[in-house]
Amino acid sequence: MLLHNDAGSPEHYGFLSFVPFINGQFHPDLITQPECVKHKGRRLYRVVIGGFLIVYFVSSHHPPQGVKDFFPQPDGKWTMIGRDIGQLTFLAEWFMAVANKNKGSQP
Repeated sequence: MLLHNDAGSPEHYGFLSFVPFINGQFHPDLITQPECVKHKGRRLYRVVIGGFLIVYFVSSHHPPQGVKDFFPQPDGKWTMIGRDIGQLTFLAEWFMAVANKNKGSQP
């Protein structure tokens, strides 16, 4: 596709971007290790870089209904989803684990 200057349709290699907030604030210094998970039979890769949670859909199944509306679109439109970290359970758990680990290592 790239060699033919064809970006494909939004569901080809689609991804979502979330803007997680902690106590109403964005934290651009957040970063996590990429991980692969299965959600409703679909393989997803998720990673936080620069405070943004990126979720890639890598599956032969079509993305769930309504999800591809949030993928980058051919016309350049791209909607990022703002969420409190409490609504992103795995990220909240990761954040608490890191906070607890750092709490024990401080002098």
